[in-house]
Amino acid sequence: MRPLILLLFLAPAAFLQAATTRVSLGYGLQLNSLINTALNANLKKMILNDGGKNLTGITGVNSYDTTWVGSEADVSAYPLVHLPELRFSADWGTPQLLHWGIFAALSGILPQTSAYYPGSYQLKENATCAGVDYAKCPLAATNFVASSGTATYSAEMRSHLRFTNLVVGVTLGKKIGSLWAGEVFFSGEAGVSVQTFAVNTQFVASRCSNGGSTPCGQNAQVRVVQSELNTSASYALGPVLGASFRYERPQAFWFVEAGATVVFLFYRWENSGYTDFLAAGTQAFSQTSVAQGVEATQNNFAVLPAVVLRLGVRL
Repeated sequence: MRPLILLLFLAPAAFLQAATTRVSLGYGLQLNSLINTALNANLKKMILNDGGKNLTGITGVNSYDTTWVGSEADVSAYPLVHLPELRFSADWGTPQLLHWGIFAALSGILPQTSAYYPGSYQLKENATCAGVDYAKCPLAATNFVASSGTATYSAEMRSHLRFTNLVVGVTLGKKIGSLWAGEVFFSGEAGVSVQTFAVNTQFVASRCSNGGSTPCGQNAQVRVVQSELNTSASYALGPVLGASFRYERPQAFWFVEAGATVVFLFYRWENSGYTDFLAAGTQAFSQTSVAQGVEATQNNFAVLPAVVLRLGVRL
């Protein structure tokens, strides 16, 4: 029994000792256009009312029902995601022949913040009324827009992303040449990616109801349109394919590597948020993200290519 227990503990250690193990730090960029497209579509529904949903409800004793639209605001976010990376790998075999290995890589890790300054934001109420009409023209009645049905706001959008990506898989490689007294290796890799994803986006647009520039002279003149959208992934995973070129010298402990990967990601988003209209700091009207056409849950698929540079050591 005791020899069996020793074998269970010593075999993995001997297995790794027979391998060439490497640890590296890297930095890369992931092209995020497909995820960005889905996120931007939701933001447009929130900030621009791109779905054309009616603003309905009751304020005090007054019922209201109107349609509004926003424009001239850039709501695009995260076309590229930064990928700081920590990677461990081990491979077996003769360098001149095919050699196989395993790897694990953790990337993302650091929170990412983006700030967007659309500058101006134009709010329009589709209906126009002669005089004050809370039922049909509530935005004009409460001075969010002028009697003409439009108003220009100063706007800003901020977004905060938390993103991690764990990949484990196998590699198959071979020496392909010599360069600068060193050796160049090419390897392909395949694995599985498991991700976490959460993004909070806040949009604020403000103006003075008397047409003056902000900050307003009186609190009663302040009009604010603000939106917040929270998106998180209940799951995000999929296969990964990649390739890399590694340069190292036989007697040196360090190496450099350039790699490219593609993640085929299946993910499920959970969305929640609101758009509020504040008059003098008091909520006058409000819409939930669902009321604006943003689905509470979304099932999506994305192809995420990335490139990365690594500097590491052999253990």
